[in-house]
Amino acid sequence: MTGLIITIALLGLIFYYYNRIISMREAVISSETEISIQLDRRGKVFDSLLATVKKYLSHEADVFTKITELRAKTQSSNNQEAKAAEDELSKIVSSGAINVAVENYPELKSDTIMANLQEEIVSTENKLSFAKRGYNRTLEQ
Repeated sequence: MTGLIITIALLGLIFYYYNRIISMREAVISSETEISIQLDRRGKVFDSLLATVKKYLSHEADVFTKITELRAKTQSSNNQEAKAAEDELSKIVSSGAINVAVENYPELKSDTIMANLQEEIVSTENKLSFAKRGYNRTLEQ
């Protein structure tokens, strides 16, 4: 009878520790998955935001080039060409495509986009760091 009780107690302990090991293994796998998700997110965020910034920078370069050309034409000696260039500049400004400051330099949006890119990168890196800390805590248990 005592042998049966000892056997049942040993089986209970074995079952308890087996379940504990399995739950610890699952916690490690879950933590690894979280890191993987954050790494994937970082890659997608970087690709998406960099593509957006490149488009804005390209657009703004085109706007600056066009404005520079039109301003040069307004300085030309040909009155008809100067008038056409001034009209074109007026259309660009009145359309709301750009905001012109006192010195007639356009206010463009790439600086805001760059700031958002930096913010998103920091946020993603923080999430990744948090996931790695969780993984390390799981391994310590």
